[in-house]
Amino acid sequence: GDASAAVAAGETLAAGAERSDSKVEYLLEGAASAEEAQARARALELYDAAIAAAEATPDEVRARLARAEAWARLDLDETSATEFRALLQRSDLSPDQSARAVVGLVRVLPAEQAAEGARAQVARLDAAGTDPERGSLAYALADAWAAVDDEAAARGALAAALERVTDPFVSRQIKIRLSRAHAEDAQVDEALAIYRALMAADGGDDARLGAAELLLRTARDSEAATILAPL
Repeated sequence: GDASAAVAAGETLAAGAERSDSKVEYLLEGAASAEEAQARARALELYDAAIAAAEATPDEVRARLARAEAWARLDLDETSATEFRALLQRSDLSPDQSARAVVGLVRVLPAEQAAEGARAQVARLDAAGTDPERGSLAYALADAWAAVDDEAAARGALAAALERVTDPFVSRQIKIRLSRAHAEDAQVDEALAIYRALMAADGGDDARLGAAELLLRTARDSEAATILAPL
C-alpha cells in the first residue's frame, strides 16, 4: 500500500543521504509511515536508526522525542516514560520539545503517579533562566496541552508560569494568553475578568480588543460597544 511504499522510499532516501540531518529526517518519515502501515517492529527499528544517525548532533533530541512519542502510541508506556524522564533531565531542549516531553510523560504515567508529571512541569518552569524564557515555555506548554484537547491543563500551565514570573511585560502576555484559553473553553466570564483587570491596570488596547471580540462572539454587542468606545 501507500504506507509501505513510503517506508521503502524513506529507507532508500536515508541510505543515500550524505548529511546527518537529512538522514534523520528520512528515517523519521519512514518510521511514521511504518506506524501507519501497522508495521510495529519496523517502525521501532527505524526510530532506533534515526537516533543512531542523530547521535551527538542537534537532531538527537528530536529523534529521541519522536521515538518516545511513538512508544506511547504503541502502548509501551513504561518505556516511553523512561525516555521522557531522560529528556527532561537535559538542558538542550527547545521550549516546544520541553513541552512535548512534559505532556508525553504526564499522559503515559498511571493515575497514582500523576504528581510526578505535575512536578516535571513545574521543574521545567523553574529551570527557565529568565522570565521571557519562562513565558516561551508556558506558551509551548499551553499549545501542547491544547493539541491533546486538555484545555484545563493548558490553563494550569499558564497559571503556574504566572506564579513564577515577575517581569510585567511577560506577565501581561501570559495573562492575555490565559484569557484566550478560558475563552476557547467557553469560560467567558473568566476570560472577561482577566481582560478587564488588564484594562483597569494599563488600558492596553489588546485587552480591550480581546474583550470586545469575545463579547461580540457571545452576542453581547452593547457591552462590546462600551468597551470599544475609548478607542
